[in-house]
Amino acid sequence: MIKKIAVILLYFALSISIIGCQNKNNNINYSSNAVIIESTTCSVYTNNDDAESNSLTRKISSSEIKKIKSNTYYSEIIKQLGETQDFGNSCFRQYIVDDKNLFVLSFSDIQDICPYSGEELLSTIKPFKYQYDNFPKSESDDLLSAYGIIVDFDKYTDTKFISIPDEFYNGMYLDLQNAVISFENGNSASIDDLNNMQDIIIYYDYIQETFPSVVHCLEVIIIN
Repeated sequence: MIKKIAVILLYFALSISIIGCQNKNNNINYSSNAVIIESTTCSVYTNNDDAESNSLTRKISSSEIKKIKSNTYYSEIIKQLGETQDFGNSCFRQYIVDDKNLFVLSFSDIQDICPYSGEELLSTIKPFKYQYDNFPKSESDDLLSAYGIIVDFDKYTDTKFISIPDEFYNGMYLDLQNAVISFENGNSASIDDLNNMQDIIIYYDYIQETFPSVVHCLEVIIIN
């Protein structure tokens, strides 16, 4: 009788062990899939060294973009044009074309295929209306100002980001909670009127020294 009970207990223990191993294997497979899924989404670097690894905006010519063939992997496009500023976003690249135009490469995954030809990509470039610091400045000594072009930096939030044609072609997030937004002609506007690749001038009172920087805007003017 004792032997019979011992055999039953042994069988029960082995059964639990096998089920545990199966669950463990299932968890490993699930985790592996999760990693694959994660790798196909955009990420923002949290390590400052990584975030600033591509801290310079590369200058290229329009002829370099024209050479890009349709259905080329984004990773290959970046290889052809050269690595450039990404502002810590793995699905964003910024280039300056012919010394005066902004070209933004935005994608969901670097291993996705870009369906556009070089000619089509070239049609998306946006000329900077102002260069460096020759834009209208604030008349108030208490406010700073900047000019930039809105870029679709983060498609999943309402956060606005601008590229600035300063010496290094930097960029900054806009804190718009207390901002008065208007058009150049003086008509009132709202955050919904701030569209991708749009010229704006901002007036702000302070800036957070993060990477990228965050500016506390008090006024935003949309340039037609």
